[in-house]
Amino acid sequence: MAEERQGRFKADGKWWYRSGEKLLVFEDGEWVRAPEGAAPAVPAPVEEARSDAAPGIRFGPLIGAGAVGLSAVLAWISGIDSASSFEVPLSFLFSGDQAVESGFDLGWVLIALAVAGIALCFRPDASLARRVCGGVAILISVLFTIQAARALSAFGAEASAVFDVLGVGVFLMLGGGLVLAIDR
Repeated sequence: MAEERQGRFKADGKWWYRSGEKLLVFEDGEWVRAPEGAAPAVPAPVEEARSDAAPGIRFGPLIGAGAVGLSAVLAWISGIDSASSFEVPLSFLFSGDQAVESGFDLGWVLIALAVAGIALCFRPDASLARRVCGGVAILISVLFTIQAARALSAFGAEASAVFDVLGVGVFLMLGGGLVLAIDR
């Protein structure tokens, strides 16, 4: 008797998976145990599906990562004197101190997140890392909004006035982060 084929293979118009004595068949969108006595006809030599095959591009997260990168150069503060994320120090997210002129600009963090997100769109096994990038993007936009509201309230404005001064970059960052985080 010929040795039974192991691993994943296609036969009789279906995908099969054999591991030792266990035989599964892919039906109705899921792997199910093959009925007793069911065995595929001897499959013709077909190249097995490989996990190391060229990965497909994840277009949803790619768009999200692109939005994160684009948000870095758009206005994060709008109004009479608008400013991009390259004019906001990273420390503003944690201290709310807008007087800090030196330090690392927030824009560079956004660019790094976007580059990492784009690179991870080409790796099928990087779903968790893409979601972490998206989560960090969401966290940055939320922290910025909170600190901007705190800064406005220090001048006697209502917290809801923050939405009048937030630029499109913050909202694009939030949306890009969401897409990057939720898309598989």
